[in-house]
Amino acid sequence: MRQLDLLAKTCAVLGGALLTVITLMTCVSVIGRNTVGWTIVGDFELTGAVAGAGIALFLPYCQLKPGPAPTRAPRLTGWGRCCSRWP
Repeated sequence: MRQLDLLAKTCAVLGGALLTVITLMTCVSVIGRNTVGWTIVGDFELTGAVAGAGIALFLPYCQLKPGPAPTRAPRLTGWGRCCSRWP
């Protein structure tokens, strides 16, 4: 079971790395298109294929962890004090 847990975590990290790389590639393509006039050929197709592969790599980790994924909004402590200083 320990090897499966390690393999699932490795797949999840690889999936996160893939999604990060594809996000950076999309940013470079959009910025290049709007500023310099060049783009990465096939970026739309690459984004779809790599996003699907990245999401699929998260599935083993999700299968090993029971229950829903924990989601919490971050607490903004001191937010009211910060904004009350402004006139």
